Amino acid sequence: MIRQLEPLADGPERLDLLIKLVDELNWKDLERAKAYGFSALRLAQHLDDPIRTGFVMIELSHNYDSFMNKDSALYYCEEAISLFRAHEHQEGEAQGYLRLGYIAENEGNFTAATNHLFEALRLFEQAETTYGMTKAYIGLGKLYFKMDKFEEGISMTSKAGELIESNSPDELVAYFHLVMGNNYRGAGQYQSAIHHYEQCQTLAFANGYNIDLLYTYTFLGDIYQELGQYDRSREHYEQAIGYARAYKDKHLETFPFIGSGRLYNKMGQYDQAISQFEVAMGARTERVHNYYWHEIYRELSIAHAGLGNYKQALEHMQHYSMLRDSFFTDRSDRLMAEMQTQYETKQKEQ
Repeated sequence: MIRQLEPLADGPERLDLLIKLVDELNWKDLERAKAYGFSALRLAQHLDDPIRTGFVMIELSHNYDSFMNKDSALYYCEEAISLFRAHEHQEGEAQGYLRLGYIAENEGNFTAATNHLFEALRLFEQAETTYGMTKAYIGLGKLYFKMDKFEEGISMTSKAGELIESNSPDELVAYFHLVMGNNYRGAGQYQSAIHHYEQCQTLAFANGYNIDLLYTYTFLGDIYQELGQYDRSREHYEQAIGYARAYKDKHLETFPFIGSGRLYNKMGQYDQAISQFEVAMGARTERVHNYYWHEIYRELSIAHAGLGNYKQALEHMQHYSMLRDSFFTDRSDRLMAEMQTQYETKQKEQ
């Protein structure tokens, strides 16, 4: 795709290809995605093209959100929504709300995420955009997974599967399988989870989606750990670390190290477990949100209890409980149920 850019003059055709390239690189290499993203933004503003400018800003918001830079992610997303709304571009506005939902979810703000994702779904339906509706259902399935509502997550993500077509983009299909795999894993249905992760991997290998390979290898490592296949589990975590480095986002190395530490805990090798968590903590940057971070404290509590360090074990467990409680509130649960009821009622009325 980069070679295709070379002969193109600075016009709409070049800009469309740049937007497509940035979207692809956001799954492969964040640093290159950002560089091309700002090239696209300069060109869109030079051409005085507000709609394309909005879509470039959505991609930049995606990039900054992946880097866990909330302020910049919100800035570009909100600017894009303003542009789309001013020009009555409903599909673009829906993309903006979808991105707002992802940002809120990454911050652990499930209440805001619920509002934004259902608003995105409503706008995509009004715009009659199957691709967008598919993304919204997947986003809601991912949110249910993070709220430990796995059966609901399977049901919601399945609605996305019903909308996927033979010409749907590979990154969308891979994302669908990843989220389905996550919910099946959460529900303890490991064979179904493995099936979806392997489907995701097939597409990720073909397209070089390093982030999908990082996640699937990590989560398959988690499953093999639960199945008692410890050597296989360790091999998957090592593969995941390699893909995290290829993606060039150091904080993602945290996830396979957490899994590896948990594996050593299961094996009763508590000193080795603590060393893995220390590496994870060293890899952690400010961009790692507490949704993933809290798990380290739980596992550190288990390791220290195993070594007889009960005071430290209690401190880590208290810290774990405090962080976890900040995500799972009655208000979030109620709002999720209320929003889904409102959405389904509107569907019946229509």
